[in-house]
Amino acid sequence: SVSAFLLNRSSDLEINRLVSCNDVSYTYAEGAYISDAIGKKLLELGIKPQNCVGFLVPRSELYMFCILSCMSVGAVYVPLDDTLPDERIAFMMKDTDSRVIIASDNTYERAKELADDIAILNISDLLKEDIKSLSSLPVGYEDIASILYTSGTTGVPKGVKITRRAILNVATYYGETFGLDSSDVYGLYASIGFDAGMMSIFKAIYSGACLSVVPEEIRYNMYKLNDYFIEQNVTHTIITTPVGKLFMREIDDSSLDYLFVGGEKLGEIESPKNCQLVDEYGPSEANNFISSINNSDKIHSSSVGKLNYNSKAYILDDEKRRVPCGAVGELYLAGYQIAEGYLNRKEETNKSFVENPFDEEEDYNTLYRTGDLVRILPDGSLAIEGRRDGQVKIRGNRVELSEVENVIRQLDYVSDVTVQTIKSKSNNELVAYVVLSHE
Repeated sequence: SVSAFLLNRSSDLEINRLVSCNDVSYTYAEGAYISDAIGKKLLELGIKPQNCVGFLVPRSELYMFCILSCMSVGAVYVPLDDTLPDERIAFMMKDTDSRVIIASDNTYERAKELADDIAILNISDLLKEDIKSLSSLPVGYEDIASILYTSGTTGVPKGVKITRRAILNVATYYGETFGLDSSDVYGLYASIGFDAGMMSIFKAIYSGACLSVVPEEIRYNMYKLNDYFIEQNVTHTIITTPVGKLFMREIDDSSLDYLFVGGEKLGEIESPKNCQLVDEYGPSEANNFISSINNSDKIHSSSVGKLNYNSKAYILDDEKRRVPCGAVGELYLAGYQIAEGYLNRKEETNKSFVENPFDEEEDYNTLYRTGDLVRILPDGSLAIEGRRDGQVKIRGNRVELSEVENVIRQLDYVSDVTVQTIKSKSNNELVAYVVLSHE
């Protein structure tokens, strides 16, 4: 097993900050103690290894405690973003068969209404008790860590089974490649239900950095967001590409050393003068971040860089044959970061996760079919050319057009519909063209 929060390298657990939000902060030692206390409550409620535990708490430092407590007892955590509608949260609870829902004073009543016969653990009381210190938490390595939901072609969202190995691979690569350490602060900008939000947490933990949770009310005000970065001394963050472009256009001076963007094509853009702009790529099924490149190093705007540790890519034609170097084909991925398939979706898992005929190593025996059309550039980096299906990106969100169509068809006055994307300035927007059954 791995101790001290995924190989935390902090030299002093009693001093180094683990997490902060606004004026509230906790050290690694305090965070370990709180997470351990929550973990013990989960055990008392009957949680066993690989049981799913959902958490529905406000955007705050509580994210960290919920995730670490689940991992310390071997459970699979399910982030339930409190900005989602009740219907989506209730679906995720049922689909994952969550045995316990972690809530706080702010969300307890809502969780109680949605959870039905599921046990609710209100952790607010634990934070009011005397908070002591604990040097580390045991964290297993082999099992599923989390279920993250993404868009589905049938109109039903798919739960992606993220492994602990995938998390550790990204955290290791990031810390060693981009120099994140105990002197840094990583800004959690993304929503907790997104893979980028999850990995923001683990990048910070692995490197002994502090995680600063950006308050919801300032996420779309670039000036207030930058003021928060400066106040918290945030040095690393990832923002969806459209918001990242807006941030760079509006802000000249920031505390950031590294600004990562992802979720949509970056295109041709001038890098900021005072920080490194890094374009990252990766579907949820490959744990969000499987390749990256510094924008100033691109030889073509379509490049998304080279692969992380323990990852392999194959560019194949419709007959599953490798295409010549420079030719366009569909991207298949293999390695440590590939998910264990979709939860309760055997047919879709079998379509997207296939046997690797090109490599006999056990760690690479599964190929994930991304649906992305790519080619290899002369510098060896991957270049994204498009999609082979109806999936699009809307403000960084992965959207299946057929999923939106299926929902609209449920309206009793719609007999048929097609959903398309149109360009609105630099962003994609959805437009539904409907055939009405009656006025």
